Amino acid sequence: MASGPGGARPGAARGRRAPPGGRRAPAGGRRARAARPGARAPGPRGRGRAGAGAGGGAGGGEDFVTRLAARFFGRELMEDPAPMGMQRIDKPEMYPATTEATAAPVPGDAPEAARLRPLLAGTQLEAAPLRLAFDAERDGWSAAAFHAGVDTFGAALVVAETRGGALVGGYNPRGWVGLGEEKTAIAAFLFTWPEGYQEGRALVDVKLPTVGGGALALTDLEGSGPLFGVESLCVPLEGTGEAAKAAKSRLGSYFARRPDGERTLFTAGEGRTAQLNSLRVYVAEGEGEKWELDGIIWKTSKK
Repeated sequence: MASGPGGARPGAARGRRAPPGGRRAPAGGRRARAARPGARAPGPRGRGRAGAGAGGGAGGGEDFVTRLAARFFGRELMEDPAPMGMQRIDKPEMYPATTEATAAPVPGDAPEAARLRPLLAGTQLEAAPLRLAFDAERDGWSAAAFHAGVDTFGAALVVAETRGGALVGGYNPRGWVGLGEEKTAIAAFLFTWPEGYQEGRALVDVKLPTVGGGALALTDLEGSGPLFGVESLCVPLEGTGEAAKAAKSRLGSYFARRPDGERTLFTAGEGRTAQLNSLRVYVAEGEGEKWELDGIIWKTSKK
């Protein structure tokens, strides 16, 4: 094959030239990429978009679902009290219990019911005349006596006094029937005056709403007394004598902790277990419901 001047092959000048210093660039070596027209320069990792942080723009303090709905339907529609002519649903017990509003007095309340009435704002029992459905000192410290008094009568308010002096209890919006159910109840709440009842104390210091949407807020067992959460307030009414008067309380997982951070309804000296001096349950006056098994489904009707 013919060669060019100096013995070089034709076109050899087009081949790779050794860089200065005699080293040749490796084949397949990386080359700097030219930036595409209009491409954005890479920024620091881990940073969100400008203005996406909390408080950025309208609705910065709102939750994600509210912001998403406002984006699709428009903020004006979201703020309209009757959007597209439809009234908003605002029924009692669709939300966690309030710690701000108080229920007004109801004529005819017994002294204890009158003291507890302010707790019932926004509940089924807010304006209902109350009757004492169960009193452990009167009816007996047993699960059978408890269910005989409260089953099928709907929403109820439990109140107990510990030997250490705490006044504690809880609101059950779904009542008891003794069918072995674990119930979700977002509007359930517990309450405590750890050092005994104190008139005028702010509800935010006394009333403890559900957390986590109210799941497992209540357990309705035929062989047990009132059970709120998983030992948030547990009065099994098992055994006899002093054993039947035992109660447990562990807050935080199903019901809010106390504002002072304590995880029990009871006094500091009692901790998470206490002996009760009394246990009472109030329900609305009136007849209960009749429960009948229709195939595999329990159905209810007024007695």
